[in-house]
Amino acid sequence: MLADPQLLGENSNADLLEEWHSSIQPRDYQLALFKEALQDNSVVMLETGTGKTLVSVMLIQWFARRADSIEEHMRVLSLNSDQSQPIRRKTRVFLNNTVALVYQQARVISENTNQKVHAFVGAMGLNDWDDQVWSKQWGCASVL
Repeated sequence: MLADPQLLGENSNADLLEEWHSSIQPRDYQLALFKEALQDNSVVMLETGTGKTLVSVMLIQWFARRADSIEEHMRVLSLNSDQSQPIRRKTRVFLNNTVALVYQQARVISENTNQKVHAFVGAMGLNDWDDQVWSKQWGCASVL
């Protein structure tokens, strides 16, 4: 799901982030990376402590709000139709290479979005989980 080009074309940074409710304010280069990632698949490579997580949080929240808007639109359409189709919920997956980063990123995402976040690490016995356990975990979080 890419961003509507009209959204990014003439809009100011303030317009893009008008619903951004965080005490963390992005820098210009973070906004530029955010806009680029909305337009195309992106890999963000920055030094430690320069704000990759904030770019990710902004993207997670932006796509979640867009999905919520689409879901609401579909709900209204289904009320006006005899055909009721289930609405597929989106889940975002955020990967890290250390246990400490898993918990740090989960905390930052939870604190700066309205998303339900679950953190998973190998010590939780993930390899032993069956389909039922995984389905339950996937069903109650929007960011893993």
